[in-house]
Amino acid sequence: MRNDARQIAFAAQEYLTEHQFESVAFVYDPVTGAVGEPLQPFVARIAKGYAPVPERLTKAGTFQLGHPKVGVLTFSAEGRLVEDKPSR
Repeated sequence: MRNDARQIAFAAQEYLTEHQFESVAFVYDPVTGAVGEPLQPFVARIAKGYAPVPERLTKAGTFQLGHPKVGVLTFSAEGRLVEDKPSR
């Protein structure tokens, strides 16, 4: 899941930088793992079965990926896992 998050984030950052947009739609088929346009040229496929997946990706926001075997994790716009801060 972490590798897929990095690939998704890289694709989004490349697309956003190239086209000067603030956000981009993320299109994904959970049955096949295929990533759709407009990010497909940057990442064609990730693992199957993710839900939830982000609807839109931004330059600085976070996004979530969920998988039945792992649960739901939150990632930064760079694709790094956002760790929960320990409570005091």
